[in-house]
Amino acid sequence: MIKTIEVTTAGTLTYELTNIEKRTITNLIVTGNLDARDIKCMRDEIIHLAVLDISATTIQAYSGSDGTVSNTSVDYPSNEIPQNSFNYNNTIKSIIFPNTLTSIAKMSFYACSGLSELNIPNNVIALKEGSFGYCTSITKVALGSSISSIEKEVFKNCTNLATINLPNSLNSIGDTQFCNYPSR
Repeated sequence: MIKTIEVTTAGTLTYELTNIEKRTITNLIVTGNLDARDIKCMRDEIIHLAVLDISATTIQAYSGSDGTVSNTSVDYPSNEIPQNSFNYNNTIKSIIFPNTLTSIAKMSFYACSGLSELNIPNNVIALKEGSFGYCTSITKVALGSSISSIEKEVFKNCTNLATINLPNSLNSIGDTQFCNYPSR
């Protein structure tokens, strides 16, 4: 099922979808305002989410314990994909990021086994620790022209990654980016 929804008040996505929609949506297009609570709803409640388009959203700051980090009060900055957003998710295949995005927090998509291609918007300046580590289906990454920092292990064990562009804006790149460890 394909669903388009506008979220005017960040943190309310869970209340704007029916239980049936949460069980049947595969493709979701969201406009408006999101925060870590909405991302948590997408991750934990929309159980078959495969394609996510949040390009027409703005990610708002949120502070509290109802976000993507379980049972811990966290300050989530604006314009950042929250830490642990979709980690260990095996249904998400594609995501279109907001154009206003400036960073992707640590472990955001860690071990998302279905992601195959990434297009990081031009406004993104930082990919934080392990954000796409162990995403074993990623084959291609297009980094935006403003990336200045790629922290450690962002692409660790992305065993099928064949193509990545490194823009001239890149000032620092952490260790163990492209390490692949054989299975035991």
